Amino acid sequence: MISKLDIRIEGEVADLTPGTSFELELLNSMLNIDVPQGSRAVGITFPFTPHNHALLGFIFHPQSNTVKRNYAADIYIASNLVDSGYLYLRDAVNSYPMDFTSNIKEFFGTYQARLLTDIDLGVINLPANLNDTLSAGWYNPNGCVFPSVYNPTFYEKNVPSTFDGYVNKYTSGSYETTSPKTPMFFLKHILEKVATLAGVTYTGTFWNDVNTAKLLLYNVRAAAPASTIERRIFMPELTIGQLINGLRRTFNLYLRFDIYRRILRMDYAKSVYTSACEIDWSAQAPRIPGGNPVNLPGIELSWTLDTNDQLYKDVFFDPYATEGASGELLKVQSPFRPLLMNAGLPYTQQFGITVDQLDKKCVPGLLSWQGVSGGVPLANNQFGSTVMRWNGNEGLKKAFWQEEEAFRMSGFRIESRFGLGAAEIARMSAILRGESEGFPVVHMNGTNYLLERMVIPSEQVNLPLISAYRL
Repeated sequence: MISKLDIRIEGEVADLTPGTSFELELLNSMLNIDVPQGSRAVGITFPFTPHNHALLGFIFHPQSNTVKRNYAADIYIASNLVDSGYLYLRDAVNSYPMDFTSNIKEFFGTYQARLLTDIDLGVINLPANLNDTLSAGWYNPNGCVFPSVYNPTFYEKNVPSTFDGYVNKYTSGSYETTSPKTPMFFLKHILEKVATLAGVTYTGTFWNDVNTAKLLLYNVRAAAPASTIERRIFMPELTIGQLINGLRRTFNLYLRFDIYRRILRMDYAKSVYTSACEIDWSAQAPRIPGGNPVNLPGIELSWTLDTNDQLYKDVFFDPYATEGASGELLKVQSPFRPLLMNAGLPYTQQFGITVDQLDKKCVPGLLSWQGVSGGVPLANNQFGSTVMRWNGNEGLKKAFWQEEEAFRMSGFRIESRFGLGAAEIARMSAILRGESEGFPVVHMNGTNYLLERMVIPSEQVNLPLISAYRL
Protein backbone atom coordinates (compact mmCIF):
# COMPACT_ATOMS: atom_id res chain seq x y z
CA MET A 1 0.00 0.00 0.00
CA ILE A 2 1.35 3.42 -0.99
CA SER A 3 1.46 5.84 1.92
CA LYS A 4 0.22 9.40 1.62
CA LEU A 5 0.10 12.50 3.76
CA ASP A 6 -3.01 12.90 5.89
CA ILE A 7 -3.92 16.27 7.34
CA ARG A 8 -5.87 16.77 10.52
CA ILE A 9 -7.46 20.16 11.09
CA GLU A 10 -8.24 20.94 14.71
CA GLY A 11 -7.81 17.21 15.42
CA GLU A 12 -10.07 15.85 12.65
CA VAL A 13 -8.95 14.30 9.35
CA ALA A 14 -9.78 16.65 6.47
CA ASP A 15 -10.95 15.55 3.04
CA LEU A 16 -8.39 15.78 0.26
CA THR A 17 -9.15 15.32 -3.43
CA PRO A 18 -7.47 12.17 -4.77
CA GLY A 19 -4.31 13.16 -6.59
CA THR A 20 -3.90 16.39 -4.64
CA SER A 21 -0.25 17.34 -5.03
CA PHE A 22 1.90 19.41 -2.67
CA GLU A 23 5.25 19.13 -0.95
CA LEU A 24 5.94 19.30 2.78
CA GLU A 25 9.39 20.79 3.37
CA LEU A 26 10.99 20.02 6.74
CA LEU A 27 14.00 22.23 7.51
CA ASN A 28 16.87 21.92 9.94
CA SER A 29 16.59 25.05 12.12
CA MET A 30 20.26 24.80 13.08
CA LEU A 31 21.73 25.82 9.74
CA ASN A 32 20.34 29.36 9.54
CA ILE A 33 22.01 31.30 12.34
CA ASP A 34 20.11 34.52 11.61
CA VAL A 35 16.58 33.12 11.95
CA PRO A 36 15.62 29.53 12.87
CA GLN A 37 13.63 27.98 10.03
CA GLY A 38 10.54 25.84 10.45
CA SER A 39 8.58 23.69 8.01
CA ARG A 40 6.19 24.66 5.25
CA ALA A 41 3.92 23.44 2.48
CA VAL A 42 2.44 25.80 -0.09
CA GLY A 43 -0.68 25.29 -2.18
CA ILE A 44 -2.68 22.62 -0.33
CA THR A 45 -6.21 22.65 -1.75
CA PHE A 46 -9.08 21.14 0.21
CA PRO A 47 -12.24 20.43 -1.78
CA PHE A 48 -15.69 21.69 -0.95
CA THR A 49 -17.23 18.79 0.96
CA PRO A 50 -19.79 18.76 3.76
CA HIS A 51 -17.09 17.51 6.13
CA ASN A 52 -14.62 20.27 5.21
CA HIS A 53 -17.39 22.89 5.41
CA ALA A 54 -18.12 21.82 8.97
CA LEU A 55 -14.41 21.72 9.90
CA LEU A 56 -13.93 25.30 8.72
CA GLY A 57 -17.11 26.72 10.17
CA PHE A 58 -18.90 27.05 6.80
CA ILE A 59 -16.71 30.02 6.09
CA PHE A 60 -17.52 29.82 2.36
CA HIS A 61 -21.14 30.81 2.98
CA PRO A 62 -22.12 34.51 2.79
CA GLN A 63 -24.19 34.18 5.97
CA SER A 64 -21.41 32.57 7.98
CA ASN A 65 -20.12 34.64 10.86
CA THR A 66 -16.87 32.66 11.09
CA VAL A 67 -13.86 34.97 11.26
CA LYS A 68 -11.15 32.37 11.79
CA ARG A 69 -8.49 32.25 9.05
CA ASN A 70 -5.79 30.03 10.51
CA TYR A 71 -6.25 26.52 11.85
CA ALA A 72 -4.15 24.21 13.99
CA ALA A 73 -3.05 21.29 11.83
CA ASP A 74 -1.14 18.02 12.16
CA ILE A 75 0.28 16.05 9.24
CA TYR A 76 0.56 12.27 9.42
CA ILE A 77 1.97 9.42 7.37
CA ALA A 78 0.27 6.10 8.13
CA SER A 79 -0.64 7.20 11.68
CA ASN A 80 2.91 8.56 12.27
CA LEU A 81 3.00 12.26 13.18
CA VAL A 82 5.28 14.12 10.77
CA ASP A 83 4.65 17.76 11.61
CA SER A 84 2.45 20.21 13.48
CA GLY A 85 1.67 23.81 12.73
CA TYR A 86 -1.01 25.98 11.20
CA LEU A 87 -2.95 26.15 7.95
CA TYR A 88 -3.66 29.62 6.58
CA LEU A 89 -6.75 30.04 4.42
CA ARG A 90 -6.23 32.04 1.22
CA ASP A 91 -9.84 32.14 -0.05
CA ALA A 92 -13.08 30.12 -0.13
CA VAL A 93 -14.50 30.55 -3.64
CA ASN A 94 -14.66 27.08 -5.17
CA SER A 95 -12.38 25.25 -2.73
CA TYR A 96 -10.19 25.91 0.30
CA PRO A 97 -6.62 26.70 -0.83
CA MET A 98 -4.29 26.87 2.16
CA ASP A 99 -0.62 27.17 3.06
CA PHE A 100 0.95 25.28 5.95
CA THR A 101 3.73 26.44 8.26
CA SER A 102 5.07 25.35 11.61
CA ASN A 103 4.85 29.04 12.53
CA ILE A 104 7.76 29.11 14.95
CA LYS A 105 7.79 32.90 14.57
CA GLU A 106 4.70 32.91 16.81
CA PHE A 107 5.80 30.14 19.16
CA PHE A 108 5.23 32.42 22.17
CA GLY A 109 1.88 33.62 20.85
CA THR A 110 0.94 37.21 21.64
CA TYR A 111 4.14 37.61 23.67
CA GLN A 112 6.45 36.85 20.71
CA ALA A 113 6.79 40.38 19.37
CA ARG A 114 6.44 42.34 22.61
CA LEU A 115 9.47 43.82 24.32
CA LEU A 116 10.22 42.31 27.69
CA THR A 117 9.86 45.81 29.11
CA ASP A 118 6.22 45.80 27.94
CA ILE A 119 5.25 42.40 29.39
CA ASP A 120 3.75 42.17 32.85
CA LEU A 121 6.33 39.93 34.52
CA GLY A 122 4.96 40.56 37.96
CA VAL A 123 6.06 42.46 41.03
CA ILE A 124 8.54 41.25 43.63
CA ASN A 125 8.69 42.09 47.29
CA LEU A 126 12.16 43.20 48.28
CA PRO A 127 13.23 41.79 51.63
CA ALA A 128 14.00 44.36 54.30
CA ASN A 129 17.47 42.83 54.53
CA LEU A 130 19.03 42.15 51.11
CA ASN A 131 21.20 39.49 52.72
CA ASP A 132 18.13 37.30 52.30
CA THR A 133 18.81 37.29 48.53
CA LEU A 134 22.35 35.92 48.80
CA SER A 135 21.39 32.25 48.56
CA ALA A 136 18.82 32.80 45.82
CA GLY A 137 18.66 30.64 42.71
CA TRP A 138 16.83 31.26 39.43
CA TYR A 139 13.84 29.33 40.77
CA ASN A 140 13.53 31.67 43.79
CA PRO A 141 10.18 33.54 43.80
CA ASN A 142 11.94 36.88 43.36
CA GLY A 143 14.52 35.59 40.89
CA CYS A 144 17.03 38.37 41.44
CA VAL A 145 20.28 39.03 43.28
CA PHE A 146 22.42 42.10 44.00
CA PRO A 147 26.04 41.41 42.98
CA SER A 148 28.64 44.07 43.71
CA VAL A 149 29.90 46.02 40.69
CA TYR A 150 32.61 48.66 40.47
CA ASN A 151 31.25 51.52 38.35
CA PRO A 152 32.87 54.84 39.36
CA THR A 153 30.85 56.80 36.76
CA PHE A 154 27.41 55.54 37.80
CA TYR A 155 26.25 59.11 38.51
CA GLU A 156 26.51 61.77 35.82
CA LYS A 157 25.46 64.54 38.19
CA ASN A 158 24.29 65.03 41.74
CA VAL A 159 26.80 62.48 42.95
CA PRO A 160 26.01 61.50 46.55
CA SER A 161 28.85 62.30 48.91
CA THR A 162 28.75 58.72 50.17
CA PHE A 163 29.26 57.16 46.71
CA ASP A 164 32.70 55.60 46.28
CA GLY A 165 32.20 53.86 42.93
CA TYR A 166 30.52 50.67 44.09
CA VAL A 167 27.03 49.52 43.14
CA ASN A 168 25.43 47.02 45.52
CA LYS A 169 28.29 47.64 47.93
CA TYR A 170 28.71 44.96 50.56
CA THR A 171 31.00 45.19 53.58
CA SER A 172 31.29 43.44 56.92
CA GLY A 173 28.61 40.93 56.03
CA SER A 174 25.86 43.30 54.89
CA TYR A 175 24.85 45.69 52.12
CA GLU A 176 25.56 49.38 52.68
CA THR A 177 22.38 51.40 52.70
CA THR A 178 24.00 54.38 50.92
CA SER A 179 25.10 52.41 47.86
CA PRO A 180 22.82 52.32 44.76
CA LYS A 181 20.93 49.01 44.56
CA THR A 182 20.62 47.37 41.15
CA PRO A 183 18.78 44.04 41.02
CA MET A 184 19.94 41.58 38.39
CA PHE A 185 17.55 38.85 37.37
CA PHE A 186 18.41 35.28 36.55
CA LEU A 187 18.07 34.59 32.85
CA LYS A 188 16.19 31.33 33.46
CA HIS A 189 13.81 33.07 35.84
CA ILE A 190 12.76 35.53 33.13
CA LEU A 191 12.57 32.86 30.42
CA GLU A 192 10.35 30.81 32.71
CA LYS A 193 8.10 33.79 33.46
CA VAL A 194 7.42 34.37 29.76
CA ALA A 195 7.03 30.64 29.11
CA THR A 196 4.38 30.38 31.82
CA LEU A 197 2.45 33.25 30.26
CA ALA A 198 2.71 31.73 26.78
CA GLY A 199 2.05 28.14 27.81
CA VAL A 200 5.38 26.69 26.69
CA THR A 201 8.23 24.84 28.41
CA TYR A 202 11.97 24.36 27.81
CA THR A 203 14.34 21.45 27.70
CA GLY A 204 17.76 20.57 26.26
CA THR A 205 21.38 20.50 27.35
CA PHE A 206 21.72 24.29 27.51
CA TRP A 207 18.55 24.72 29.55
CA ASN A 208 19.61 21.98 31.96
CA ASP A 209 23.23 23.14 32.27
CA VAL A 210 24.15 24.20 35.80
CA ASN A 211 26.08 27.12 34.30
CA THR A 212 22.95 28.41 32.53
CA ALA A 213 21.21 28.44 35.91
CA LYS A 214 23.79 31.00 37.10
CA LEU A 215 23.42 33.48 34.22
CA LEU A 216 22.23 36.97 35.13
CA LEU A 217 20.90 39.74 32.91
CA TYR A 218 23.17 42.67 33.73
CA ASN A 219 21.65 46.15 33.80
CA VAL A 220 22.46 49.54 35.33
CA ARG A 221 19.04 50.57 36.63
CA ALA A 222 18.89 51.46 40.31
CA ALA A 223 15.84 50.35 42.24
CA ALA A 224 13.94 53.25 43.72
CA PRO A 225 13.52 53.09 47.51
CA ALA A 226 10.43 50.90 47.82
CA SER A 227 9.31 47.58 49.18
CA THR A 228 8.20 46.30 45.76
CA ILE A 229 9.60 46.56 42.23
CA GLU A 230 8.39 45.53 38.78
CA ARG A 231 10.57 43.00 37.01
CA ARG A 232 9.92 44.43 33.56
CA ILE A 233 11.61 47.80 34.17
CA PHE A 234 14.93 46.01 34.70
CA MET A 235 14.65 44.04 31.46
CA PRO A 236 16.58 44.65 28.23
CA GLU A 237 14.71 46.17 25.31
CA LEU A 238 14.48 42.82 23.54
CA THR A 239 11.60 40.55 22.64
CA ILE A 240 11.59 36.98 23.95
CA GLY A 241 12.53 35.83 20.47
CA GLN A 242 15.46 38.24 20.31
CA LEU A 243 16.59 37.18 23.77
CA ILE A 244 16.60 33.48 22.87
CA ASN A 245 18.17 34.04 19.47
CA GLY A 246 20.80 36.15 21.25
CA LEU A 247 21.67 33.17 23.41
CA ARG A 248 21.91 31.11 20.23
CA ARG A 249 24.36 33.66 18.82
CA THR A 250 26.43 33.64 22.00
CA PHE A 251 26.66 29.97 22.95
CA ASN A 252 25.97 28.49 19.48
CA LEU A 253 22.69 26.84 20.38
CA TYR A 254 20.60 24.44 18.34
CA LEU A 255 17.00 25.62 18.79
CA ARG A 256 14.14 23.27 17.95
CA PHE A 257 10.48 24.14 18.33
CA ASP A 258 8.06 21.32 19.13
CA ILE A 259 4.79 22.96 18.12
CA TYR A 260 2.67 19.92 19.04
CA ARG A 261 3.88 19.72 22.65
CA ARG A 262 4.76 23.43 23.00
CA ILE A 263 8.37 22.71 24.00
CA LEU A 264 11.48 24.65 22.99
CA ARG A 265 14.56 22.45 22.97
CA MET A 266 17.87 24.28 23.47
CA ASP A 267 20.98 22.17 22.86
CA TYR A 268 24.60 23.03 22.14
CA ALA A 269 25.18 22.88 18.39
CA LYS A 270 28.72 21.63 18.92
CA SER A 271 27.24 18.35 20.18
CA VAL A 272 25.78 17.75 16.72
CA TYR A 273 29.30 17.66 15.32
CA THR A 274 30.88 15.61 18.10
CA SER A 275 28.20 13.07 19.11
CA ALA A 276 28.07 9.53 17.78
CA CYS A 277 25.78 8.96 14.79
CA GLU A 278 22.78 6.76 15.69
CA ILE A 279 21.00 6.46 12.32
CA ASP A 280 22.24 4.42 9.36
CA TRP A 281 20.61 5.02 5.99
CA SER A 282 23.18 3.10 3.95
CA ALA A 283 20.57 0.56 2.84
CA GLN A 284 18.14 3.31 1.75
CA ALA A 285 20.65 5.68 0.16
CA PRO A 286 20.94 5.83 -3.62
CA ARG A 287 24.29 5.93 -5.32
CA ILE A 288 25.43 9.54 -4.91
CA PRO A 289 27.73 10.43 -7.82
CA GLY A 290 28.89 13.75 -6.40
CA GLY A 291 27.99 16.90 -4.54
CA ASN A 292 28.54 20.60 -4.31
CA PRO A 293 31.43 22.09 -2.31
CA VAL A 294 29.94 24.99 -0.32
CA ASN A 295 32.80 26.52 1.60
CA LEU A 296 32.75 29.74 3.58
CA PRO A 297 36.06 31.50 4.18
CA GLY A 298 35.40 31.68 7.94
CA ILE A 299 33.30 33.23 10.68
CA GLU A 300 33.27 36.49 12.60
CA LEU A 301 31.96 36.62 16.18
CA SER A 302 31.21 39.96 17.82
CA TRP A 303 29.34 41.63 20.66
CA THR A 304 26.90 44.51 20.56
CA LEU A 305 29.26 47.03 22.08
CA ASP A 306 27.93 49.43 24.68
CA THR A 307 29.45 52.75 23.62
CA ASN A 308 28.08 54.27 26.82
CA ASP A 309 30.71 52.24 28.64
CA GLN A 310 34.00 54.15 28.50
CA LEU A 311 35.80 50.79 28.50
CA TYR A 312 34.12 49.47 25.34
CA LYS A 313 37.33 49.76 23.27
CA ASP A 314 39.22 47.41 25.57
CA VAL A 315 40.71 44.41 23.76
CA PHE A 316 38.55 42.19 25.98
CA PHE A 317 35.59 43.06 23.75
CA ASP A 318 37.43 42.42 20.47
CA PRO A 319 35.60 40.27 17.92
CA TYR A 320 36.92 36.97 16.66
CA ALA A 321 37.58 36.43 12.95
CA THR A 322 38.97 33.31 11.29
CA GLU A 323 42.70 33.84 10.94
CA GLY A 324 43.91 34.42 7.40
CA ALA A 325 40.41 34.36 5.94
CA SER A 326 39.73 36.27 2.74
CA GLY A 327 36.25 36.90 1.44
CA GLU A 328 32.85 37.30 3.04
CA LEU A 329 32.78 35.83 6.53
CA LEU A 330 29.72 34.41 8.25
CA LYS A 331 28.95 37.23 10.68
CA VAL A 332 27.44 36.34 14.05
CA GLN A 333 26.70 39.21 16.44
CA SER A 334 25.48 38.65 19.97
CA PRO A 335 23.02 41.27 21.28
CA PHE A 336 24.76 41.02 24.65
CA ARG A 337 28.01 42.31 26.05
CA PRO A 338 30.24 40.81 28.74
CA LEU A 339 31.93 42.79 31.49
CA LEU A 340 35.55 43.25 32.40
CA MET A 341 36.70 42.08 35.82
CA ASN A 342 38.91 44.25 38.01
CA ALA A 343 40.14 43.36 41.49
CA GLY A 344 37.69 40.46 41.53
CA LEU A 345 34.58 42.48 40.64
CA PRO A 346 32.73 43.33 37.40
CA TYR A 347 34.08 46.65 36.20
CA THR A 348 32.42 49.22 33.98
CA GLN A 349 32.40 52.98 33.48
CA GLN A 350 28.94 54.02 32.40
CA PHE A 351 26.09 56.11 33.68
CA GLY A 352 23.41 54.28 35.60
CA ILE A 353 19.67 54.69 35.22
CA THR A 354 18.27 56.56 38.22
CA VAL A 355 15.33 58.85 38.94
CA ASP A 356 17.55 61.73 37.77
CA GLN A 357 19.02 59.81 34.81
CA LEU A 358 16.09 58.09 33.14
CA ASP A 359 17.46 58.94 29.68
CA LYS A 360 20.41 56.58 30.04
CA LYS A 361 20.61 53.30 28.14
CA CYS A 362 22.42 50.02 28.64
CA VAL A 363 23.22 47.16 26.27
CA PRO A 364 22.15 43.98 28.10
CA GLY A 365 25.03 42.13 29.65
CA LEU A 366 25.64 38.61 30.88
CA LEU A 367 27.15 37.76 34.24
CA SER A 368 27.36 34.53 36.22
CA TRP A 369 26.21 34.44 39.85
CA GLN A 370 28.75 32.91 42.24
CA GLY A 371 27.13 33.66 45.59
CA VAL A 372 29.21 35.21 48.35
CA SER A 373 32.88 34.82 47.45
CA GLY A 374 35.80 36.62 49.08
CA GLY A 375 33.37 38.41 51.37
CA VAL A 376 31.24 39.97 48.59
CA PRO A 377 28.18 38.91 46.57
CA LEU A 378 29.95 38.03 43.34
CA ALA A 379 28.93 37.71 39.71
CA ASN A 380 31.75 37.14 37.24
CA ASN A 381 32.21 36.93 33.48
CA GLN A 382 32.65 33.18 33.29
CA PHE A 383 30.33 30.47 32.02
CA GLY A 384 31.74 27.51 33.91
CA SER A 385 35.42 27.42 32.94
CA THR A 386 34.78 29.55 29.84
CA VAL A 387 35.37 33.30 29.96
CA MET A 388 32.64 35.24 28.19
CA ARG A 389 34.94 36.76 25.60
CA TRP A 390 35.44 35.54 22.05
CA ASN A 391 39.19 35.12 21.89
CA GLY A 392 41.73 33.05 23.78
CA ASN A 393 41.98 29.40 24.77
CA GLU A 394 39.44 30.00 27.51
CA GLY A 395 37.05 32.00 25.30
CA LEU A 396 33.66 31.29 23.75
CA LYS A 397 34.96 30.62 20.26
CA LYS A 398 37.04 27.66 21.34
CA ALA A 399 34.39 26.38 23.74
CA PHE A 400 31.34 26.58 21.46
CA TRP A 401 32.19 27.71 17.93
CA GLN A 402 35.29 25.95 16.65
CA GLU A 403 33.38 22.91 15.37
CA GLU A 404 30.93 25.26 13.64
CA GLU A 405 33.81 27.12 12.03
CA ALA A 406 35.35 23.91 10.72
CA PHE A 407 31.99 22.71 9.36
CA ARG A 408 31.24 25.97 7.55
CA MET A 409 34.70 26.05 5.99
CA SER A 410 34.57 22.51 4.62
CA GLY A 411 30.98 22.26 3.41
CA PHE A 412 30.02 19.61 0.88
CA ARG A 413 26.33 19.34 0.00
CA ILE A 414 24.51 16.38 -1.55
CA GLU A 415 20.92 16.09 -2.74
CA SER A 416 18.97 13.06 -3.89
CA ARG A 417 15.75 11.13 -3.43
CA PHE A 418 15.77 8.38 -0.81
CA GLY A 419 13.49 5.41 -0.39
CA LEU A 420 12.35 5.73 3.23
CA GLY A 421 9.59 4.04 5.20
CA ALA A 422 6.93 5.96 7.12
CA ALA A 423 8.60 5.14 10.45
CA GLU A 424 11.99 6.38 9.22
CA ILE A 425 10.49 9.65 8.00
CA ALA A 426 8.57 10.08 11.24
CA ARG A 427 11.72 9.45 13.30
CA MET A 428 13.68 12.11 11.43
CA SER A 429 10.81 14.60 11.55
CA ALA A 430 10.59 14.11 15.34
CA ILE A 431 14.31 14.92 15.58
CA LEU A 432 14.00 18.01 13.37
CA ARG A 433 11.17 19.48 15.45
CA GLY A 434 12.81 18.61 18.77
CA GLU A 435 10.42 15.96 20.02
CA SER A 436 13.40 13.61 20.07
CA GLU A 437 16.66 14.53 21.77
CA GLY A 438 18.67 12.94 18.96
CA PHE A 439 20.36 14.88 16.18
CA PRO A 440 19.60 14.91 12.41
CA VAL A 441 22.81 13.12 11.51
CA VAL A 442 22.77 9.97 9.36
CA HIS A 443 25.46 7.56 8.26
CA MET A 444 25.57 6.57 4.60
CA ASN A 445 28.17 4.24 3.15
CA GLY A 446 31.13 5.32 5.22
CA THR A 447 30.28 9.00 5.71
CA ASN A 448 28.15 10.94 8.19
CA TYR A 449 25.83 13.68 6.94
CA LEU A 450 23.93 16.50 8.64
CA LEU A 451 20.45 16.88 7.15
CA GLU A 452 19.59 20.29 5.76
CA ARG A 453 16.04 19.54 4.64
CA MET A 454 13.61 16.77 3.76
CA VAL A 455 10.97 17.48 1.09
CA ILE A 456 8.08 15.02 1.19
CA PRO A 457 5.78 14.83 -1.88
CA SER A 458 2.17 14.22 -0.87
CA GLU A 459 1.61 11.39 -3.33
CA GLN A 460 5.03 9.75 -3.06
CA VAL A 461 5.85 10.19 0.60
CA ASN A 462 8.30 7.29 0.59
CA LEU A 463 10.56 9.08 -1.90
CA PRO A 464 11.50 12.32 -0.10
CA LEU A 465 14.13 14.64 -1.52
CA ILE A 466 16.98 14.82 0.96
CA SER A 467 19.68 17.46 1.05
CA ALA A 468 22.51 17.13 3.54
CA TYR A 469 26.04 18.30 4.35
CA ARG A 470 28.99 16.02 4.86
CA LEU A 471 30.42 15.97 8.37
